[in-house]
Formats: sequence, C-alpha cells, structure tokens
Amino acid sequence: MAKIWFFNSISKRRRSASDTFLENGLAVLRGHLESKGHQIKVIDWATELQYRKLSPNSLARLNRAILKKLIAWKAAGRNDLACRLLFKLSLKTQQAEDKALAARMNKNLRTLAREVAKAKLPLFGIKVWYGEAFEWAERLCKMIHQESPQTIVIAGGHHPTLYEDELAKRSSFDLVVKGQGEHPMEVLAELSDQLQADGNFSKAAFLAQVVELAQADQIRNLIYWHQDQIKTSKDYPRIVDDSHLPVYDPDPNKIGVHVVVEGLGCPWGKCNFCVHKNIYDGFKARSVDRIVDEIEYMRKQGVGLFRLAGSDTTPHFGRKIGQAILDRNLTIEFGMGSRAVAGIHKAGVFEKVVEAYKVMIRAGLRSVFMGGECGDAKINDAVMNKGLHPDEVVETARALREAQRQCGQHVDLGLALIFPAPTMGLTTHEELIEANVAFIKRVHPNAVMVTPPGPFRKTAWNTEADKFSFELAPDFIDRIIGYEYVLYKPAFLWDEMPVRFEGQNYTRVLDLCNQMRNQVEKLGVPTDLSDEHFLMLRAAGYQGQAGAQEFKKTTMLDVVSGDYRNIAKIAQKVSQHSRNLARRNNEQPRNKTKHERSILEKASLQGT
Repeated sequence: MAKIWFFNSISKRRRSASDTFLENGLAVLRGHLESKGHQIKVIDWATELQYRKLSPNSLARLNRAILKKLIAWKAAGRNDLACRLLFKLSLKTQQAEDKALAARMNKNLRTLAREVAKAKLPLFGIKVWYGEAFEWAERLCKMIHQESPQTIVIAGGHHPTLYEDELAKRSSFDLVVKGQGEHPMEVLAELSDQLQADGNFSKAAFLAQVVELAQADQIRNLIYWHQDQIKTSKDYPRIVDDSHLPVYDPDPNKIGVHVVVEGLGCPWGKCNFCVHKNIYDGFKARSVDRIVDEIEYMRKQGVGLFRLAGSDTTPHFGRKIGQAILDRNLTIEFGMGSRAVAGIHKAGVFEKVVEAYKVMIRAGLRSVFMGGECGDAKINDAVMNKGLHPDEVVETARALREAQRQCGQHVDLGLALIFPAPTMGLTTHEELIEANVAFIKRVHPNAVMVTPPGPFRKTAWNTEADKFSFELAPDFIDRIIGYEYVLYKPAFLWDEMPVRFEGQNYTRVLDLCNQMRNQVEKLGVPTDLSDEHFLMLRAAGYQGQAGAQEFKKTTMLDVVSGDYRNIAKIAQKVSQHSRNLARRNNEQPRNKTKHERSILEKASLQGT
C-alpha cells in the first residue's frame, strides 16, 4: 500500500502558548488512510522540544532579559536615553535571533527533503498554515523537488481551503487539496499503488492520470494544473459522522489537549467579516454519540482536556453534548466557542440557556469564548451582520454566570471584539471605544480578545471592499497570502499591509486597535486570552484574574523573546492535569455551603 508522509508546517517562532496542542486534522486523516491499509507517517514540529531546539538559547535568554527590563522601565513611565537605547538593543537582538532561526529552519527542512529522497516517497503532504508557515512550506516543497524530483508534493489545510487557486498560482505544490482531505488523498494513494504495481510510476504519469480522474469526476476537492491552466474539481459532500478516529504518535512534547470538531460550518454563517460561509455551505452538526465516542476514545489514550472547535457551539447543542458526557460518566474538562443566543429576552429562553450551561458545567465546561464584535448595535447590524444585538450577548453571558453560580464552579469567559470597525458614517472610532468599554463592563468577561479588521478573501469585507471603506492594493493577494500577522507586535514592526482603511494606512488601524486594548487593560481585564488559554492556565494552577494576567505576561514574554522555558513548564503541568482527568471516574460535585455560594456569587458578578 502507498507510503505517504505528512508534514505540519510551522513558522520559525511560536505564536502562542497553545501552539503545541495535539494536531487533530492530520491525526484524523492518518486514521482514515491507515484504515484503508496505507502506510502513514506524520511529521509534526509544533512541539515543545522542537521549538526549543530551533531557538538560539543564548540569544533568546539575552533578549528576554532585555525585554523584561524594558517592560519594567516602560511601566514606570521612563522614556529617557537609556530606555531608547535599550529598545534599539532589543531590536538588534531580535534581528540576530531571527537570522539564527532562519538558518536552523533551512537546515532542518533540507535534512527532511533528503530523508524524503532517501525513502523514495511517491507522495508527500504538507498541512499549510498562514503567513510565515506558508513561506516555509513553499520552501520545503522546492527543496523536495530538488532532492526527490519524482515525489509529488501536495498542499492541504485551512490556508489552501481559503485561497484555493490563488495559492496554487503562487506556489510550487504539484497538487492542492481544499476542504477535507480524506477522499482525495485516498484516491491519490490508490493511484500511486496502481502505477507502482504496473511499474509505470513517474510524476508525469501520475499527474496525467490525476487530470483524467478529475475530468471524469472521480476525484474531488482537488486543484490541479492542466495545459498550463489551474483547474478545480467538484467538491465532495462534507464528512460529518463518517470521519475516522484520530491516530496520534505518543509524544510527551505535545500538550495533552485534543481538539474536537463537533460540527462543520457556522449556525449563523452570515457575518460580513467571516470566511466560514465561503468554506462550508451551511452548518452540519456531528451526531452527539460520535462526538462523545471520540472524547471517550481519547480519554483511553490519556487525554482529559478538550476543546470544542467546530465553530460557535450553541448552548442548545452544547447541552446535548454535555448530557451525553454525563450519561457516560466521563471526567473531562473542556473549553469552547459559544454563540450568544438571539431572542434570549423572550419568555423562558433565559432560563433554558441557564439550564443548558449548567449541564455543560457539570460535564466539565471550564471556559467559553464568545464573539461580541462590537458594543454598538448599529455597527453590529450594518457592518458586522452579526445577527445579534449587544444586549443578547450581555444576557447570554449573564446566563453563563448564573449557571456558574448555581453549580458552584467557575467558568472563564473570553469576549471577542473587532476594533476598529468600519464606521460607514454611522459613528466615530472614539464613540465606538466608549460603546465597547460600556459593553465590556456589562458582560464582565475574564478576558477580551481585540483583533483588527481584515478583508479576508471572499468575505463581504473583501468582495464589497469599497462599501466597508477598505482599499485593496492591486497585489493584495500576492502579499497577504504569505503575510505574518502577529497581534502582540508593535504597529511599527508590522510589514506594510496591502490595504488602506477609511483612507489611511493600516498602521492607523493597528494604533487604534492598541488604543482599545489599553482601555481594556485599564479595566483590569487581560487581553489576548481565549478559551484555550484559560483551559491551559487553570490546568497549570493559575488562579483568579491575577493568575490570568500572570500567565499572559509570562507566556507573552516567552513568545516574544523566543525563550520558551516557562511555557515548557506550563505545558508539562497541563499535560499532567489532562492525564489525571483521564484516569478519574466522574464525580458529581457536592453541595456547596452557604459561605462558598456567597463567595462564588460575588466572583460571578465581578467576572473573576
């Protein structure tokens, strides 16, 4: 049977403390192909060990010390010559570190390309991520073409799914798979087997056969070249309940958190800024039994921490999942994205949402990430097309807090905002900041994620850019497809963006975004933490808002400096907590004392 290697592309620096979660997409694809008898190897460098190996430790530790001193001076209000000189030194050490990282990545990729050649692989797949990871994936593809000219290199993952033929035009991949890869990769593997059995395998023969299969509608979800033109085959129906259970290699350097895709698409699917509606036609939920089968299977592998990451899980659907977890007596903890409930003000709806969250909390819900987008109802309607009034977000958050109070179990709530938002003459950015601050005070989140607006491909903000005050450069796709956007970087360190917003350069957008973040921090609420980070930090023992702030400060300094020692310690604690959960039987929480209920009620009201 076909021998295929899959590579999980990475950037040379980690972007977040959660970068090393278990990689579910390739594990599910591997499970499917191995069930068909194929030999699959997954090469995943997104591990604690690999990031530490990549990092030039002496430079990273020096950089960390400089940054720590610089942050302390800035917090004290210093802006003297010594402070400015220290900042220049920080930039120099960052540049030196980037140069060393690039050299190590090049060396590692070249070694991998030679291993591919030595193994005489017919097929090599790359899961392609955005930004710098895409650039490194493209570089690996070229290296494999040099070292092993007969190997067919195939790109897949979210980035190819989003950019489709645009990615094919701007890369060297022989084939591009969009959407789910199980069926196209199965057909490609069988074709490889057939040609090798006949003694006729060559890249040219293989690709010629692929064209014939695509034109005969025998392979779908594929982007390929034919007569110097890019062609796209039809789409397969989505695999929802027939997806295979994931197959992982045991790796102590991966964080023991498994991502569960509980549905494909979005229950709303109409937001002007979101790509979901362009990837999936509507929302399809997996059966609850299949979801919990996967959770139970992963518990047997020693994993007790999970993230539901299909899209925005409604409380109604989440309740069904939670009840099934309780029915099977499984002890787990999980986080999820959850859409606020439209019409929650109607009679009886609030109480139903409270009950839904109570079931989920008893089943292990510990963190929720909720899209609020904007505190101004006019903007949420005309600009975001969110389908929710800010009051409905506030009431859904209140329902979560009430469920938390009744269960006696804290749940962290992260709120997502997009700022600045296109104003369309309806308001001003200053007024939006005021509306957002008032909104945050009403929601009482444990953290707020503030992201700048982006006219991503095929969203309304992109296809109707003029309407929403975006001006896209003629080479917008060329530049944005490999753009490395990292939210924690100061605005002046971002490469020039190929887009203007409301008549101004994008640096103005980043400045405004930072103004909003500063307002959030003044409220004593940490920024840039989502449900997955809360899942981690609580598992690692960080408590309260102070603990969340400390986690963010510690991990952000690690990420910026490239000195990942603290994140590695956190990762060990998280994985140990996950293993401990997997070993335990479900224990129903005891009734709290009056004093404990009082403390929890106060914490709920304060969002702590």
